Amino acid sequence: MPSLWEDVKSAIVEGYMHASDKAEELTVIGKAKIEILRLNRKIANTMSEIGGRAFDFFEKNEQDAIPGDEEIRGGVEKIQALRLDIEKWEKEINEAKAEREAKASVKEGPIE
Repeated sequence: MPSLWEDVKSAIVEGYMHASDKAEELTVIGKAKIEILRLNRKIANTMSEIGGRAFDFFEKNEQDAIPGDEEIRGGVEKIQALRLDIEKWEKEINEAKAEREAKASVKEGPIE
């Protein structure tokens, strides 16, 4: 039968391990969320540039030139690439959460 000190020591170690795992998860998630915000700002800026360029075409009554405009096409491609980057960061967030849940379920073990 473990002594009181052994029980306390075990509880402290478990608490430390849980806090460490949680801190690591929150660090990964926080970094990913910051990157997602940064990428969303880039998307907003690029959309603004595209909109300004399209407005210029409309103002000059040259709407037909929009589909072939290289600046607009480049902006659209940039936005598509940024959206793929956002998906990667969201996947990293989900993986961090799943990893924590997996560790938690292993620690709990099967119910007998």
